[in-house]
Amino acid sequence: MGNLILKKERLEKEYFTCGETIYLFAINTEDHLELYIFTQGTNEQTAEDHYRLEEQMITFENHYNDLKIVQKLIKSGNKYLHQYIAENKHSNSEILTMLLASVKTKKLQKEIQTRLDKISHGAD
Repeated sequence: MGNLILKKERLEKEYFTCGETIYLFAINTEDHLELYIFTQGTNEQTAEDHYRLEEQMITFENHYNDLKIVQKLIKSGNKYLHQYIAENKHSNSEILTMLLASVKTKKLQKEIQTRLDKISHGAD
């Protein structure tokens, strides 16, 4: 879509968290447009890592019904892809269970388990 570099002035520091990059991913499906927003520290990913993440997200969106492809994505993905899959509306209990076995942080494990609990109680 494009890049915008904010100056480090008072308003930008107060409202736009200088030192962080805000990513807007737009995925156009046949009947609607989905937007996802991520923020991360400016130095956390290289441009190549960022573009790889975009490709992985699109692959997930196009193949979330194919558990073999999803498993490969989970194994090759980083924490940003894992977070994306954990929060994605297409992630069912099978996908979340695979993801839970692969994530390394306690925080994300807890988030995934909470979502799995909601699904098992029909609340998600």
